[in-house]
Amino acid sequence: YYLDRVVVDPSVRRTGIASRLYDEIEDRARALAPVMCLEVNLDPPNEPSLEFHRRRGFVEVGQDAATGHRVSLMAKTLD
Repeated sequence: YYLDRVVVDPSVRRTGIASRLYDEIEDRARALAPVMCLEVNLDPPNEPSLEFHRRRGFVEVGQDAATGHRVSLMAKTLD
């Protein structure tokens, strides 16, 4: 299962809304596939997003720069 893009308005960051959204997305994805994948910008860097995804159990499985900027390819096994 590939998650393309999630954007959270700065006014509601650190309120738990992204965690609640991901809980729901992961629950739905679990019924479709054993692994959820996504990418996070490394160039330009998006450290808050990398940290959020690491806390949720995503691990880097590679990097890619084919689109003109470098991204971390991340995956999480959905239990």
